[in-house]
Amino acid sequence: MKTKFGKYLENFMLKNNYTLEYISKETDASISIVGHYRKGIRIPKDEFVEKFIKKFINIDKEKNYIRYIVAYDRTPELIKKLSIKNNSI
Repeated sequence: MKTKFGKYLENFMLKNNYTLEYISKETDASISIVGHYRKGIRIPKDEFVEKFIKKFINIDKEKNYIRYIVAYDRTPELIKKLSIKNNSI
């Protein structure tokens, strides 16, 4: 299952014609980790998110959106289901 951040990162890379190697170099993360984030295999740690935002994102609204989707990805599925059921999200 692809994460929201994984979808975001994949689209961001395609839109800007960035490679895993470039994102890896600019965020000081391994290529395999960035690949796992993009595929949704892993959820990024705060350190990566903040380095990514600092390097690539200039718009405050987009910075907040990235932080939100990472937090959402970290939320357990049971809570997501209950929140959606109760229209909390």
